Amino acid sequence: MELAAQIIGIVGMTLNILSFQCKKNRNLFIMMGIGGVMWVLNYFLLGAIVGAAFNMINIVRSFLAIQDKTRTKMVFAIMVCVYIVTVIFTYESPVSILLLVAQLVGTYAMWFGDGKRIRTLQLCVVSPIWLFNNILVFTIGGIIAEVFTIASAIISFFRYRKTGFEK
Repeated sequence: MELAAQIIGIVGMTLNILSFQCKKNRNLFIMMGIGGVMWVLNYFLLGAIVGAAFNMINIVRSFLAIQDKTRTKMVFAIMVCVYIVTVIFTYESPVSILLLVAQLVGTYAMWFGDGKRIRTLQLCVVSPIWLFNNILVFTIGGIIAEVFTIASAIISFFRYRKTGFEK
């Protein structure tokens, strides 16, 4: 199971890395959603239930965030509540609260942010928290994914500069 978990994590990692090179938010969200499936399996096989649960929600979040009609304040509030209820029922340690913060910030960025804000919050909040978690859980794909996601987000700032991000 450990080997399968690590291989699945590496597939998820590849999708994460590539997602930040998508110029259009829609494509970024689609790749994040598909990668989320890999992360659910990875964390579940490693026994990290909070990570698996949050990634299940992330799949739904990514596909809701694609469409303007579902990216409303009401749906955002529902997503926030779902994350909070999930951490209440799956709480494992104080790291669970850090992951909740990462999920709330990431959801905010996807709902109300432009491409630059999404990448900035991913770079400064979401990825560092998940990196910390992935070191504790010891998911090789997860550790590498967050390091490369951070690098990919930085590269996207150079690649798209000030005006190349989708608004």
